Amino acid sequence: MKLLTDVENQYFDRTQDPGDMRISLVGLKRGDGAGGNAPGEHTGLSDLLNVHKSSPSDGTIRIVLNPTKVARVDDLIQIRAELDGQGVEYEQCFWVRIVDEEKPNENTKKEEETKQENFGLPQPRLVYQEKKEGFLSWEECGTAFIEMDYNTVMHPLVTGEQLEAIYINMDSYVLKSHKGHIKSITEEQIKLADKKYISSVYFHTLFLFAIAKSRNYSVKQGENEKDLTDFLKDVFSSAYSEFLLNFGTEQLMASLDL
Repeated sequence: MKLLTDVENQYFDRTQDPGDMRISLVGLKRGDGAGGNAPGEHTGLSDLLNVHKSSPSDGTIRIVLNPTKVARVDDLIQIRAELDGQGVEYEQCFWVRIVDEEKPNENTKKEEETKQENFGLPQPRLVYQEKKEGFLSWEECGTAFIEMDYNTVMHPLVTGEQLEAIYINMDSYVLKSHKGHIKSITEEQIKLADKKYISSVYFHTLFLFAIAKSRNYSVKQGENEKDLTDFLKDVFSSAYSEFLLNFGTEQLMASLDL
């Protein structure tokens, strides 16, 4: 979900008069008809949804909502978002419906199970700017509130404590720039560059996420708590992903004179 505002990008992080957003539960209509319009036995939004909000980007605040085990299919959850700004408060109410997870067809499910061998690894999902058969497009990701543009390298989809999927942007500036530096690039070199990019982004995201979770790390930027999803995206949008692509083991050994 996206909220369009007129606040600055440092709204939550500025040292003087930092802004604040409160997200609360207003009402609940249970999917089985129970619960009426009141929150009922659940007094807090965290009972039903895991809520993560990002810092503003050009006035847009992104809010990611993931259902907990308490939430039921067809639940209607009314939410209030309140934005404070130097004495002025903005408020917006909206409904969220819990829907059943989309089930892939039988053949696709069997192929994915075989490919991942039931290891519980997150799915690598390739994304292109324009629609390609069998792959997601930037626009399709946007409808699921997953932002993709030239500066985005990947997006980790985190549900609860689990890394469910890693969306890898195949039209990122990092990959295009890497290919552009290869003189007289051949079709074979393009395929090799794509494979290196996909494997590097996928496994380094997986390793960083696993380490952060197993060691119970929390992420801060200055004095402000940061969501692990935003931290990983920011890391890969920096020079880190360019380093992974442009340097191999041989180059690293040579640079250290080993």
